[in-house]
Amino acid sequence: MRLSTIPLLLVIPLLASEVLADRALQGPLHAFAWSKPPDDCAEITPMIWVRRDSDPRELAAQSRQRPSGRAALFIWDLERDLLSNPADVCRTADGQPTEYLGVWPDHGIATVRERVQKFFTAFQAAGGRCDYLILDYEGGYSNWHMRRQRAERLAAIAADPRSAELCRKMGTDELARIADLGTGLYLQWNALAGELKDRAVDAAVFDPVRNLYPQVKCSNYGSYIMTRENAVPDLNGHLQWSISHCGTHQSKAFYGHIGQLARRKLAGDRPYGDGPFDVLRWQLNTMRAIMRSSDDPFQPWISHKNFAQSRFRDNDYYTELIYHLALSGAEDFLYWNPGMWRQDQKPEEFRTDKHDRLVNSLLAELNAKFGLQPRNCLTLEPMPWDSPLIATGMKVGDRFLWRITAPPGTPAIQAGEQRLELNGELGLWLEGSREKVQFRLAN
Repeated sequence: MRLSTIPLLLVIPLLASEVLADRALQGPLHAFAWSKPPDDCAEITPMIWVRRDSDPRELAAQSRQRPSGRAALFIWDLERDLLSNPADVCRTADGQPTEYLGVWPDHGIATVRERVQKFFTAFQAAGGRCDYLILDYEGGYSNWHMRRQRAERLAAIAADPRSAELCRKMGTDELARIADLGTGLYLQWNALAGELKDRAVDAAVFDPVRNLYPQVKCSNYGSYIMTRENAVPDLNGHLQWSISHCGTHQSKAFYGHIGQLARRKLAGDRPYGDGPFDVLRWQLNTMRAIMRSSDDPFQPWISHKNFAQSRFRDNDYYTELIYHLALSGAEDFLYWNPGMWRQDQKPEEFRTDKHDRLVNSLLAELNAKFGLQPRNCLTLEPMPWDSPLIATGMKVGDRFLWRITAPPGTPAIQAGEQRLELNGELGLWLEGSREKVQFRLAN
């Protein structure tokens, strides 16, 4: 059913002007890419990969070839064993080691920190530049990470003499109950486990690099703040919140993929669905929840358009996603555009020069609209889960810029008294001097 008579409340700013000024962005949007794009993609800079066998002198030379302020180092495996050091097991009451890994990674931090310190000290001595530090560390202590012997491991953690503070924060010393999803304790544990991981990543990776490069910007894939009050269901429908991030920036992936959430009922009696427009609405509600939860800067990961699991791979909602993320307050984009690395893989599921150029052209278009004026997102309130339109507003200098996106086949959008024809497109731009506009599907 098309909800053509339901107005969409969109552009009433929730933040006072002085707070907006504090969150203002200024300057061009840029993307840092997993793989090298074509040379004519001026808005995209490839990351410099740091591996355990990397020569710091070679990478330092690469960093000096990057444009000013755009030397982004991507750590691939220096921190891979951070939370799995065999010396970081739980202890019994009398101090004896058990077979279960704990959540106190003292040895892992020391080992990784030494490794990171050694590389970056040599890298700096060779004249290396490091403006960004990009991490993709996906380990952790969450309920989902502890799949093997979960209950036994949680019991060992609870019995460890160091667990008193964890139990206090959890409100129970029966941590094994976290394994029972029916208690809901897993959500609280996952939030706490994320904080433990973030602090370990800071201590082992970010802090030693920041000591050498005090102005470095750093984020880790999937590390962001989303308060319990603002929590949006994840791709499988879990109302998971997050209380911390590592480094200086928050980061989360927006890859157009949805899981069991598509079968959950979020509005009325029908399942939410996995149509591209529904997935876009959910992804943007997630972005807004993060931006409401913290003033810390944000770098969204976006995928290449060919990503096999993306609901945007064969339609223009991919373009709409990038527009809306930019207007929602993205500071930079982190662009996952891998090429094939095995002969049995399908070429049509990996990056192409054409799609790299698409991302580059979208960033160039956005930068032309933004110019050098300060900009603030005005639409951070949550959208209803059955909202028939998606619109994001941004104040750019003294004017207002909107992107409005509709379901497939929508002929026109009503913006106040103005009828805007879509002419077969999924979305359109609206620029003007009005701060508040009401949008709806046109009759």
